[in-house]
Amino acid sequence: MIESNEPIYSVDLPDDLTLRSVTTNDELQRVAAFNGLIHGEGVTGMTANLFAAHPDTRGRDLLYVENDAGEVIASACLIPWTLHFSGVDLPAGELGIVGTREDYRGRGINRHMMGAFWQRFAERGCLLSIIQGIPYFYRQYGYEYAHLPLEGGWRLQPDQVPAPIGEGYSFRPATLEDAPLLAALYESQAVCLDISSRRSAGIWRYLLSDLRKPDEMEHETLLVVSPQGEPAGYMRLPLSHFYPNLVTVDECSEMSFEASLAVLNELARRARESSADGIRFNLPPTSGLLKLARAYGAASLGTYSWQVRVPEMAALLGRLGPVLSARLAGSPFAGLTRKLSIDLYRQHIELDFCGGALKSTAAVKHAAEPILRIPPEQAVPLVLGGRTLDEISVSHPDASPQHVWKPLVEVLFPKTKSFLATIY
Repeated sequence: MIESNEPIYSVDLPDDLTLRSVTTNDELQRVAAFNGLIHGEGVTGMTANLFAAHPDTRGRDLLYVENDAGEVIASACLIPWTLHFSGVDLPAGELGIVGTREDYRGRGINRHMMGAFWQRFAERGCLLSIIQGIPYFYRQYGYEYAHLPLEGGWRLQPDQVPAPIGEGYSFRPATLEDAPLLAALYESQAVCLDISSRRSAGIWRYLLSDLRKPDEMEHETLLVVSPQGEPAGYMRLPLSHFYPNLVTVDECSEMSFEASLAVLNELARRARESSADGIRFNLPPTSGLLKLARAYGAASLGTYSWQVRVPEMAALLGRLGPVLSARLAGSPFAGLTRKLSIDLYRQHIELDFCGGALKSTAAVKHAAEPILRIPPEQAVPLVLGGRTLDEISVSHPDASPQHVWKPLVEVLFPKTKSFLATIY
């Protein structure tokens, strides 16, 4: 949300251009309209909603470039997330809604916006940046596919859904009054994941608000009601998504078998009524509803991935100290007291363990014989658990452990179960 006391960011660029942050509602509406022209009408409302009503955004997070005629010709923003990694919260900044007017492309404007983005990233104390963006393009800015699931999923045909066993389940739109219940149900399923997204009470109110302008992130949030009239769970269906010919569910709480079967039948009914080609489950691997759909023959659609950049790997590993220490405690390396180093080729990361606890991390130019050598970009999926070392080494032979320490590397960096439900 825009606040009147925010510091103003403004930098003059070549060709009589100015890069600045949004400070007024009028500026917000101009940038929102520009984003709609570049990305589609739904992004107009999405931009306006994010920076007028979301509890965690600020005007300084929304950047735009203006020419000497006062026209918006480029825009980008930082969307703040908090990722929850096995008990540890990680502040993250999504690079989002990036666009430049066609007649201004090729002038290096994007690099100026990226510089301002990384300045804001540091101001917010973020440890990693995520992006849903264009395939390959953002590698030039240090992003790498982390193999954290993003879109894709599983497809089930309506005629594969068996008839419900129990009768009387119903579905009603969730309201703001349901926010505490939905928050509790969300947390109960998120705890099954190693990496998930945090949702504050304010975020839940934002997601459920009926004051938001229509935008491409709109969802229908439905409460599942038992035959006795009690809440049995919830599901969220995006109104706009990458598979418009399929009825899609991209969030669902854990429910009983009878309630889950009722949900499948409701989704099948919607698919038949809208003449959709099937039902898509864009859900985490831990989801009971997804497991049920797969048992009835759901076919994989594959999956895309979040792209991630970690500017300071030593800082991220330091924040993950409790996670790494807990992994050691349940392994043959319990009580480890030793300085270890990981060679990222451009630098070493030194980890100091004492009694099985990570005491400190540091980025150094030279260190003792490393337990692992790995390209810096490939360290991202390893640390976040999207890929194991063996999986990475297949395509990157320069990702190799010191032979004797390979079991330790596998203990410190196992594969994780992850899914980032949207926060806007």
